[in-house]
Amino acid sequence: MRERGDLDRIDLNILRILSRYDHLTPLQVWFELGEDDLVKERATGTEIRSRLDSLETEGFVEAVATSQVGKRPSYIGYRLKRKNACKQPNQSERRAEMSKKPPSKSRTKNKKVKFSFHAPDAQVVSLAGDFNNWNVAALSMKRDTIGTWKADIHLAPGTYEYRFYSDGEWQDDPKASSRVANPFGSHNCVRIVS
Repeated sequence: MRERGDLDRIDLNILRILSRYDHLTPLQVWFELGEDDLVKERATGTEIRSRLDSLETEGFVEAVATSQVGKRPSYIGYRLKRKNACKQPNQSERRAEMSKKPPSKSRTKNKKVKFSFHAPDAQVVSLAGDFNNWNVAALSMKRDTIGTWKADIHLAPGTYEYRFYSDGEWQDDPKASSRVANPFGSHNCVRIVS
């Protein structure tokens, strides 16, 4: 299996685009590549499909059948593989440990957790993390009069990784007390809910 550093530019851009969404069809990936200023090469739809199949074979992405007609899927999307070779050693064990909830005699209740991000020039900011399957469209934040974006979410006690998605770019929370490495070469912020 190739390592991430061995992938060519288009494959790396396909992986970067898929990291922004829950899943995409090959046509949507092709469209996003065409809109991307970083990709100067123009790839055909057939080439994109071939590259997605290759990335799937190598364990970087997985195909997702979103609906079925009879025994055949009528629409195939691709997403980053949740557990792939790009992850750092022991990361799956660390995630499993972090997701364990403390034992309790009484039923634990979700708690209201506040997130804020100061970005006065931003047009759109959303909150994504393992609590919403990293879906950047699931939780839009609201801007106040001084340019601070805010969102409240109810979470069960536990440890959560998250980042802000501002105008199409991933951003760190400057107020985060800790961060952990992610498989894309950057870091996720950590929020502990007790």
